[in-house]
Amino acid sequence: AHAPKNTKEKRSVILAEAKTIANGIVPQSEFRWFEGYEFLELVPVQCHKGEAVKFLRRRYPMESPFIVYFGDDHVDQEAFDAIHDLGGVTVQVFNSRNKDPFDNADLHLKSPNELREWLKKIR
Repeated sequence: AHAPKNTKEKRSVILAEAKTIANGIVPQSEFRWFEGYEFLELVPVQCHKGEAVKFLRRRYPMESPFIVYFGDDHVDQEAFDAIHDLGGVTVQVFNSRNKDPFDNADLHLKSPNELREWLKKIR
């Protein structure tokens, strides 16, 4: 559930209702629950971005790859750990939803626009 375009009071009501509904139908043992300022996210426990990174690396092996992973969401931190295990670099891109720095990011960029400018410089 996302409720970014509503007043603070309405957003709280919407997210509380979404959580109540989800509690009644979603098995908590099968899903990870992430609650944020404007969202409630339910992710199947089998879904893990870090495991996805490892799978892709095994599936598409490359000789001496340099891996850079850009993320803007709390679940990207899972992938950041896997990227570090592979010797890669991680970059957190802040946005209107996410203003808290990730401890496991190598670099932090203020916005998607700053990411575009950074990419132009390293090209």
